[in-house]
Amino acid sequence: MDKGHGHKNSELVIKSLSVKWIVVSFPTLTMSGKKMNFPRHKWIELMCQRLGYMFNLIEFENELFYVIKKSKHSVL
Repeated sequence: MDKGHGHKNSELVIKSLSVKWIVVSFPTLTMSGKKMNFPRHKWIELMCQRLGYMFNLIEFENELFYVIKKSKHSVL
């Protein structure tokens, strides 16, 4: 979706959704089954910080979930 354009499109989608909660998941393994060196996606963490969204990171063996609460000034 954002290939070659940073993460602007993803941010626009996340901001435009009229929901309080969003769950974004990312695999922690490559297509060949190897563990990724850096499975966390810092851009989504920085975006949440910049927009005032709270998030929790939930990690499983093969998947990483960002649970984002969009309403500002609230505790997750």
